[in-house]
Amino acid sequence: MKSQTVRSLCIPAALFAAVVASPALRAQAQPDNAAGVYMQSKRADHMAPLRHKVYYTGLEFDLAQLPHYKPEKKVSGTLKVWGLNYLGDCMLADYWKEGFEKYQPGVTVEYRLPVAMLATSGLCTGTCDIGANRRVTFTELLQFERIFNYDMFEVPLASGGLDSGS
Repeated sequence: MKSQTVRSLCIPAALFAAVVASPALRAQAQPDNAAGVYMQSKRADHMAPLRHKVYYTGLEFDLAQLPHYKPEKKVSGTLKVWGLNYLGDCMLADYWKEGFEKYQPGVTVEYRLPVAMLATSGLCTGTCDIGANRRVTFTELLQFERIFNYDMFEVPLASGGLDSGS
């Protein structure tokens, strides 16, 4: 009876392998990604002129009461920040980079900001140092905890919305 079960499993497995290996069938199964790539291109074109637009005119923040930051030690290397595209769509990533490098000139800040969901993947694979993300999902948190055996440390960046003129 056991050999009959093995034989009956081998036939579907062989058929599956033949279907997966067939270039014609693979081509039919692949979705047409041209529309998605086109939409990303149009989004980038739309966001480019908005990057330098100032939205908060007339608002001044008095930071004089904050203690002056003095780095305790100088560090060097590359700080890799992955994730949230909104940081790159506006000038915020540039402002953070400029401010950080002013106090730590030995550090180069590199951004890879195509989409928020890249943040957790970069952290879990060790390819980034900071993941800029929306609120972390349970699945992402579980993945991180299973890999590193400790909780992910989250810092809220901002909340609210911005009228991008669209």
